[in-house]
Amino acid sequence: MKRAILIPVFNEELSIKTVLDSLSNLKDRFDILVVDDGSYDHTPEIIGSYNVTVLRHCINSGYGAAIQTGLRYLYEKGYEQVILFDGDGQHPAESIESISSEQKKSGKDIVIGSRFLSGYRDTGFLKSLALRFFSFIILLATRVRIKDPTSGFKCLSRRAMKYYISDVIPLSFPDADAMILALKSGLSTSEIPVRMKDRISGRSMHYGLRAVTYMMNMLFSLLLCLLKSDNKTETEE
Repeated sequence: MKRAILIPVFNEELSIKTVLDSLSNLKDRFDILVVDDGSYDHTPEIIGSYNVTVLRHCINSGYGAAIQTGLRYLYEKGYEQVILFDGDGQHPAESIESISSEQKKSGKDIVIGSRFLSGYRDTGFLKSLALRFFSFIILLATRVRIKDPTSGFKCLSRRAMKYYISDVIPLSFPDADAMILALKSGLSTSEIPVRMKDRISGRSMHYGLRAVTYMMNMLFSLLLCLLKSDNKTETEE
């Protein structure tokens, strides 16, 4: 099976070296692709010193656009499985083989690494409220319960890759909204417990007052998703 780890980055100079070092023992089993989404700090120089494939956006285009760029490249190169892995140091490299094996064994299109299945409780009130609300909306729209709807640590099958590079995916922050569309398009999903780490630098888009802005934007995106027809996006080869 042709497998890859896809890392979207934007100004991650304080964390990306640690992240890439943590993946060094996986390079014989996974190819590594970094999509630099218009970084203007030292991120390009750091990733350029590693033996990994790098794609670059000339300007910052957003997380979803970086994911799409990487997935389109990997899909066209014939990869059968991709691990989405953040560049801020939160995702555990030691869980990559587990989430990959689970996708292959179960045949699910999307396997999510869930912090809440491993007993994680360190969330602020606003973030906790938003996550519970998004989980409820996904359940209401698709009858599928997802504990960690904003987790960026995912394993995608080739069918899921084809969905994520389609025109339907939201390009800003594809979280609960993208999951609803994926499930309505006929893709299957499951979660496995993972122990997330503290981010090395920066703050989450779900932190403090930013969580309020994020939640309002996501509510609007969710409304658009729910108003879409139930016609399935073509995901077959």
